[in-house]
Amino acid sequence: MSEANENPDTQIEPLRAGFVAALPEKVAQIERLWHLTRTGGSRSSVDSLKFVAKRFADSAGVLGFSELSASARSIEAVLGTNLESKSPLGDAEVRRIEEYLEELRGALGRATGMLADSPWGNYEQPLWVQEYENRMIYLLEHAAGDSGDLTQQIAVFGYMVAVFHTLESMGTALRKVIPGAILIDTSFLVPGGDRDSLHAHLSTGDHAMPPIVFISQNGDMSVRLDTVRNGGSAFFVKPVDVSELIDTLDLLTSDRRQDPFRVLIVEDNFEQAQFYSVMLHEAGIFSSFLTNPLEIMKPLVEFQPELILMDLSMPGCNGLELASVIRQQEAFVSIPIVFFSASPEFRGFGDGIYADEVIPKTIAPARLIASVQSKVQRYRTLRSFMERDSLTGLLKHSRIKEQLQIEVDRARRQNSILSFAMIDIDRFKEVNDTHGHLTGDRVLKSLSRLLRERLRRIDMIGRYGGEEFAVILPNTRAEDAVKIMDDIRESFGMIRQKSDTGDFRVTFSCGIAAYPLANSALNLNERADRALYVAKDRGRNCVVLSDHPDEPG
Repeated sequence: MSEANENPDTQIEPLRAGFVAALPEKVAQIERLWHLTRTGGSRSSVDSLKFVAKRFADSAGVLGFSELSASARSIEAVLGTNLESKSPLGDAEVRRIEEYLEELRGALGRATGMLADSPWGNYEQPLWVQEYENRMIYLLEHAAGDSGDLTQQIAVFGYMVAVFHTLESMGTALRKVIPGAILIDTSFLVPGGDRDSLHAHLSTGDHAMPPIVFISQNGDMSVRLDTVRNGGSAFFVKPVDVSELIDTLDLLTSDRRQDPFRVLIVEDNFEQAQFYSVMLHEAGIFSSFLTNPLEIMKPLVEFQPELILMDLSMPGCNGLELASVIRQQEAFVSIPIVFFSASPEFRGFGDGIYADEVIPKTIAPARLIASVQSKVQRYRTLRSFMERDSLTGLLKHSRIKEQLQIEVDRARRQNSILSFAMIDIDRFKEVNDTHGHLTGDRVLKSLSRLLRERLRRIDMIGRYGGEEFAVILPNTRAEDAVKIMDDIRESFGMIRQKSDTGDFRVTFSCGIAAYPLANSALNLNERADRALYVAKDRGRNCVVLSDHPDEPG
């Protein structure tokens, strides 16, 4: 009988458990931003807090935490009204936000109590749900500067920006909250000064100074040299190319761990298989195991392992035979296979077509983990070259179509739901004709980055061809998919694209279809494509759900 574990990436309950596990930090983010908003009082910090509250409310709502979502949505509403009025936060608004924060804290306590009943309740938070990353950015800019536009552009990509107008005020904030990076206008530097003169104002106590990015009105050599002497990690000339700035911030602030490795264990001895599984789990490697080698096809398709640990000697089907069956199928030809063996004569038999390595069952855990990690990392690198679009880093056309079929099959077996979105950048040919193909490439990259930032790790994104993109949203209702994609559409339209001929903005149109209303991968594709054409006919820059009453056919 198989003892295969379920893949948490496809189960709503582990997703909810992961969200709950990260809740304390997420709520702390909101409270830190609120503190900065009250003490700093800048419009950009209000805008950043509204953005974070909206994202929190959206995530909580999708995962079924209505109380958390309602509290965050109330905060967003108050801030939205304030931003429209263009007035400072009044006492009444402050009191209302404090009340909603208190509600949020109460809902947090009730939600975290659910952890004891979750599948992950007895474990440290799994790596695959550790999505939190330090996204706070401090910006030191003169009051008369153009911080508002820059702040808005950075916030589109998920960063929270707190603006300061004096070194002293930023220094005070640094002693309370350490951001992921600091942006400083070079006019605050003392000509010829060094790192010590700047850091004297920006003490972080026992914590390391975050990376500093300098922005300047000119790129003279003397200015650049001053930024290097003051510990600058990067330098930008105004007006800042936001796309390049985001690339730099991603590089400087990203501490997000990669998705955990997936290893399938095939071992007829239940206790032995369980032992290997626990060993891998302790190293942060997600594993599934089965004790009947004849049942391997289902976990190969559903679990999509990146390495197979297989016993050489099993009843009914030995490891060599099973490896040959696996290698018969093109989709699994490149998966590394490592054999376990209790017989010394098999050792070293890892240079043929069957396996990458044969190791003794008595292998030390540290050596096994090291072997698994190196092989999976190499496998991922090779797969990336084969499956990923070189420009955007997204899945290629053929791969996203294969994945759609896999996800539809999974949804059918598990009686779950699925949404599929097709995106097309509006008037992209005009962008290339007017601004050049290099600028067009930057537009494509900006959308791919935004999609990766706004969507979940379980969602799959592909470049369908040219300016077309495809998104698979497992366990997502059609109406929720519309809200998600419409939010991304609005954000994309806010991005200021740059070219030698001037700044411009771009929009996209989107069509969405849902399973099981569309009951096959082909049907999903066709319906989403038709909905996309309807969106184009309606004037572009909108999201249309398939089978909308206004949709023809």
